[in-house]
Amino acid sequence: LSWPAMNPSTNELETDDDFIWPYDEGMKIFITLTVLSAILVPAVGYCCYSAAKDRDPKWMTSGILEPSLRCCRHDKNDRAYCGVPGGILIICGLATLAAWCSQAHTIQAHEYHGPMLVTNIEPTGIRQSSKYSYEYDCRQESYKCGDRTCHRRTCLTGYYESMLAYMSVAWGGPWGCVDHQHKSCASREEVAGDCHVKVCGARTHSGARCTDAERDAARAAVVQCVEDVMLQGADAMPHLPVDFDVNVSPDDGAANLFYAKMYGDCDVCSAMVSVPTGAAKRNRVAGFVCLWVGLGLFGLFVVKNGCLGMCCGWEG
Repeated sequence: LSWPAMNPSTNELETDDDFIWPYDEGMKIFITLTVLSAILVPAVGYCCYSAAKDRDPKWMTSGILEPSLRCCRHDKNDRAYCGVPGGILIICGLATLAAWCSQAHTIQAHEYHGPMLVTNIEPTGIRQSSKYSYEYDCRQESYKCGDRTCHRRTCLTGYYESMLAYMSVAWGGPWGCVDHQHKSCASREEVAGDCHVKVCGARTHSGARCTDAERDAARAAVVQCVEDVMLQGADAMPHLPVDFDVNVSPDDGAANLFYAKMYGDCDVCSAMVSVPTGAAKRNRVAGFVCLWVGLGLFGLFVVKNGCLGMCCGWEG
């Protein structure tokens, strides 16, 4: 959880040219291709392998080129080494590219990246999170693993009471929504990160609960944590909540207002502390690499087990 201490004059609209793509249509295309490849790749592989029937083209099994073309001849292991891995990589690559399209859509939708007015900070209700969990009723279990008996430790999972914070932000007008200059947006987002506070040590699986005093202390700690992270060198946190005036931009430098740099979607008034830019870029690279390698392996399989013979004649 981190916001830089902001100078309101740093307001900017940021876009990433790497993600220019018809995202919704692209995701549908990649999902459709994934399903089709899961059907067509095995079918094409089976047809080619059946057509070859352990035969090679005549020109590969005789003449002066025969020694240098042995690596291109039909082999019984082609299916295990090229066909199956190639088909799996094609399907995985297309599925990863569909995930990239989904993430890229989120990035492009939140086209505004700049200061948003913090109008309020308030704690959430009681939560149960894996961050604050514990094990109980642990025991050893025995099970058969081959010819011997193996043992494993199994436990039930319980959760301590915990709290996070909600941060209400507002933005819009000509400085926040360039394409909707007369629109103002407000969003209430859950703040995670370091400001996730454990209320007390009561083990809830047995019916134990934290006291009202402990919950009040946790609420205060959550709000204080968010304020401390947001301030980061600023003089003071304004008294919250505050009202939002779309005509007052961050450039005006109004006193007693605090702005947090976030991503905003003006179409649906959604705000995010961060967008999955890094994950989208990794999925894009991984998807295309898997797809290209898979196409190469499967193409080699098809060439060795059908195409060469169909085009150039089988051995008699």
